[in-house]
Amino acid sequence: MNLNKDDKDKEILEVQVDQNTSKSKDDIPQKSTEISFKKIMECKSSLVNPEINIGLFPVKIPVIITELLVHIDIESKINLPKPASYIKSIKRKVFIKECNLISNINKLFLNGVVKKSIEYSEAVDGSASSMEGQIKNIIVEIPFNCVTEIKYIIDPVVPKKNYKNGIKVYSIQSGEQTFYESYSESDKIFCEVIHASFEEVNIEKNKGSYTHLDKKDTFRTINQKMFMHLNIRLIQNQNIYVASRLH
Repeated sequence: MNLNKDDKDKEILEVQVDQNTSKSKDDIPQKSTEISFKKIMECKSSLVNPEINIGLFPVKIPVIITELLVHIDIESKINLPKPASYIKSIKRKVFIKECNLISNINKLFLNGVVKKSIEYSEAVDGSASSMEGQIKNIIVEIPFNCVTEIKYIIDPVVPKKNYKNGIKVYSIQSGEQTFYESYSESDKIFCEVIHASFEEVNIEKNKGSYTHLDKKDTFRTINQKMFMHLNIRLIQNQNIYVASRLH
């Protein structure tokens, strides 16, 4: 086959391009990812007015007996595992374990704990000018208990003092006897912590210092004096009447 000079150059160029071109990974067809989806259609809805009986009905619902603000002083001592340079933060949460009401003397006995999460910097001895260690965290539980006199918003329902237990002899000759007793129960009274606030002073004890030339104080023990304010609500299920009427 006879080729002129232009055809020869064109052929050579095409060969060179074909030889110097290689397919990259991006040029290789990849298997497509299958994506499935489903369109959710909107449903229509309308308001249905329930049937309401009109009148005065007895119901049993939680009733707030009283709400009070209790002030509790707590003193505690906490020993850290290793010396610390400073306390970063303290978070507290109150848990009521026992809440016992003696209604005839209007006394409320409280027993619980304050769970503290203490975040502090553990002291590190070294050659750096800033001697701060890792931030550590410990959780401690500080117990408390107290008794306080209360006043009622609504009187609690208490067991009636009609407990009886005795023996009645019907016939002395036959020895026939009848035993009788009766008592009543009421719903338990529950405590709710509505709000809690704290005022606390931390006193560092067992102080030491780094051995580095740039000495800084450390401590192992914390004496804590805390004043706690608890907003507590007492609730009891009671039978009451509710009036129902159309507007």
